[in-house]
Amino acid sequence: MRKSILAALCLAFSLCSVLQADSFSSAADINNDRRVDFTDISLLAAAWQSNDSPTVNWNPLCDMPGVNDGIIDASDLVFVAANWLWSAPDPAHFAYIPGGTFDMGDHSGTGETDELPIHTVTLDSFFMSKHETTNAEYAAYLNAAMTTGEIDVVSGVVYSASDLGNVEPYFSTTSAPNSSPDYGLYSQIDYSGGIFSSIIRDSNSMAEHPVLLVSWYGARAYCNHYGNRLPTEAEWEYAARGGTYYYKYPWGSDSINQTLANYYDGGFANPLGLTSYPYTTVTGYYGGHGGYGLSDMMGNVWEWCSDWYSDTYYGVSAVSDPQGPATGSERVLRGGGWYSDETLCRIAYRGFYRPYMRRIYCGIRPCVSASAAN
Repeated sequence: MRKSILAALCLAFSLCSVLQADSFSSAADINNDRRVDFTDISLLAAAWQSNDSPTVNWNPLCDMPGVNDGIIDASDLVFVAANWLWSAPDPAHFAYIPGGTFDMGDHSGTGETDELPIHTVTLDSFFMSKHETTNAEYAAYLNAAMTTGEIDVVSGVVYSASDLGNVEPYFSTTSAPNSSPDYGLYSQIDYSGGIFSSIIRDSNSMAEHPVLLVSWYGARAYCNHYGNRLPTEAEWEYAARGGTYYYKYPWGSDSINQTLANYYDGGFANPLGLTSYPYTTVTGYYGGHGGYGLSDMMGNVWEWCSDWYSDTYYGVSAVSDPQGPATGSERVLRGGGWYSDETLCRIAYRGFYRPYMRRIYCGIRPCVSASAAN
């Protein structure tokens, strides 16, 4: 039996032209943990040469689609091998963004000069978080990172443990200084007794509100910790447009109002009636918008992108999966926040800050390459 399995493995890994997995599921993921690995091979081996008569070790999940011949053999192993190390993020939290081509930039004629020229961009498929990273999620990361010694807290500010000069701050907790550049007064995550936790304001838990006062360094560290990454600027705009080109806003319209997004329109939306800054809302409060069902792509908090910022980059941008300039002094932010007006909330608008800066309206939306997942 061992020899037959080994022979089948050799055949399988040389024949990987069979049907691949879809975005969020794969029949080769026999134990349904969103990853095809040795656990699935073990299950296949346990059912090896069984049939649907059934024999005692028959497992119908091991009879792969497209094969379905009622016996577990080399054909099924070929299918599993073709999807080897396939993985996918949790579909409850991530949306699949199919690759495609679009014309990036301002189509309204009302934008800034750095939103021009309009240029064609082609992107590979990727996954993007359906919601902005919450205080609860960021606090969970900080607790895990503290346990493993990845971070330190100095005067209420979180740094990488390897940042001996404390020059790349990650995040400000409530015990950070209240003045610039830390703004601890506005933090929604407390650090006490060695534990990070979301606070309660005006009888409202901040756990499901978007994290803010996080720098680009802190946003990148959060994504890296979970095997994700920040989106590129091009990916962010493509996802925000949601396949409904080319409107100002992601719900397929050139109009915006405070029933659609948490932004400033002569007054703060503040639907929860909070008595002080920041006037965030629970992520997803306004529902999902666009073709991919992403919430809060406009307003609530700005979202860090991976790119360096340049006001002339659109004139020299790569066509395929642009990564932004090679160097710079500021990183890109997109989407506007609770403090932003309708102009700053346009899909095409390009914000930017120095990567160490922490603001009360800047947060995170992770993504992952489909190629990395698959």
